[in-house]
Amino acid sequence: MSTTTTATETAAAAGVVITVTGSFMGLQFEAMMIGFVGALVAQTLVPDPPDDALPRWRRYLATIGQLVAAGLLAGILTPLAESLIAGMTPGRVPPPALHMATAGIIGMVAPVIVPVLRKITKTLADKP
Repeated sequence: MSTTTTATETAAAAGVVITVTGSFMGLQFEAMMIGFVGALVAQTLVPDPPDDALPRWRRYLATIGQLVAAGLLAGILTPLAESLIAGMTPGRVPPPALHMATAGIIGMVAPVIVPVLRKITKTLADKP
């Protein structure tokens, strides 16, 4: 299986999971999709180093998990983040103008931040 086919299958599977899960949770569809696209851009520009110790299916599921997490985080956090940003720039930028940009930024940052946070919490949990 070629890398392009695997990447396409991963993106399609993650898109389906995001759509179904987000609709059950009542999240904003456009924020989830823009966050998902932001995560795809982040994965394309900064790919994870291949971990040959893991089987192929585990790497596949990990990538899907990162994309889904980024899309869902964008759907959950975009309303909060755009309100905070609009509060910090009073009168300059209205919240609706920030909607898509905020979702895209959250989607781009999530695949990088989530593993870092997991690593930090694991090290804190391991301390006696």
